[in-house]
Amino acid sequence: SFVAAWLFVRPLMGALLECPTMASLPRLMARADFATRTGPRRHYMRVTLDFGEAGMTAHAYPDQGSGVLSSCVAADALAVIPADAQIAPGDLVECLWLKGR
Repeated sequence: SFVAAWLFVRPLMGALLECPTMASLPRLMARADFATRTGPRRHYMRVTLDFGEAGMTAHAYPDQGSGVLSSCVAADALAVIPADAQIAPGDLVECLWLKGR
């Protein structure tokens, strides 16, 4: 429900309130420091981001379960993992920026 709220409810509220900054989430590209594989649906992983000289790195929380609220609060972004994808460390992933909310 956390991801659904950010993807659907937040933009809807932004449109209803005529607040363009709420209408969409900024998108960033970062290098994954994790490995994952998805099934037939897109997956959104909670990540923290490091901004270093070599660019941005996304660090996934070890427990991505929907009941783990601490990672929802602390996450910098949601890494968008496409359906039927395999991500290896060093791969570029699209991230939806959550901070500044």
